[in-house]
Amino acid sequence: MQRPAVYGALKRVGLSPAEQQRQVLVLIRQLIIDRRPRPEMLKIVQEQAPPALGPWTRQRLNQSVAKLYRGVPGVPPLPAPRPVEQDQEAVLALIRRRHDEGATWTTIAGELNVSDLRPLRAPAFSATQVAMVFSRWQRRQQQGGTAETAAT
Repeated sequence: MQRPAVYGALKRVGLSPAEQQRQVLVLIRQLIIDRRPRPEMLKIVQEQAPPALGPWTRQRLNQSVAKLYRGVPGVPPLPAPRPVEQDQEAVLALIRRRHDEGATWTTIAGELNVSDLRPLRAPAFSATQVAMVFSRWQRRQQQGGTAETAAT
């Protein structure tokens, strides 16, 4: 069979390369919304994307993500990203409130991990990380700092 015949047959059953690409972009969109780390996203796309679309690399994934942020016809737009500062303030507010209520660092980390908040450089919060965020905030307060945020 020649290429045009194959593409025609695929299109008749709803499996055109363009439709397959759209489906992969919808998958990537959902992974972004779920705030999956890029290495995990790449692994999922490599496992689930049709082989006919070719290999998926970090660069190709990053290009697809950039495309989604610009907007792709036929794919719902991504929600506007929240500013990092807003997430940091929300993390610190939860840590402070729950610490004042007597919760353990492990409990607080668990609550953060089931929320839609994520640390900047890790897939999930750990008890140690939560304690460090609180400790940095306390140090800033003792030094007369006015900043309410702490790097997560």
